[in-house]
Amino acid sequence: MDITNINNQISFIKDSYREQGPRYKDTIYYGINEDGTVTMSTINPFALINAKYIVAFVNYNYTRVTAQDSSYLVLFAKEEIVDNKITIDGWTLSFDKPIFTINYTDNRRIIVQKDDLKVELVEQKWFVRDNFHMFWNFFDAARHCSTNGELELLKKLYDKDKTLAKLTIDNLKQQAKIEMLNETIEAHKGLLNKIEQLVDKFEN
Repeated sequence: MDITNINNQISFIKDSYREQGPRYKDTIYYGINEDGTVTMSTINPFALINAKYIVAFVNYNYTRVTAQDSSYLVLFAKEEIVDNKITIDGWTLSFDKPIFTINYTDNRRIIVQKDDLKVELVEQKWFVRDNFHMFWNFFDAARHCSTNGELELLKKLYDKDKTLAKLTIDNLKQQAKIEMLNETIEAHKGLLNKIEQLVDKFEN
């Protein structure tokens, strides 16, 4: 990674928002290794020179009416290009637009999508920044999904265990099939009940 080039691009993006009023503070970086693992956070991007991807959380303060609040930009570096999203194998990971005025920032929204497949997570803003590895793990698992049903099941599993420590892709797909079958059975039960009611009317 050409860290100097990446820093220059981050500075350019920061400048593009300055008219909206952010007062920038420090930047926290994560690296994504070749094996998909996430490094510990660092304020020194040069420590990530061997990373495959880099994620930067650019912290800032802003004024909302008369009160102060804080948030961050989320920027991704892939193949020497910095953007507010990252796309791998057609799957995109991005965040909701940062707030710079009026509204309070409590949560941040994480969006994972590919074509018609889409799932979103909403978490407290500092939890997201300080536990980015959890959301990268979610993104990595989501890229193995082929239906929105599988994505929704993945979200349920995340809600139960945010680390997804016990998740295997085979189990996810098998459980999604079971849930789909159960939904089909329930739908058929409803149809059978309606038929039985009609039969009862005719017989009476």
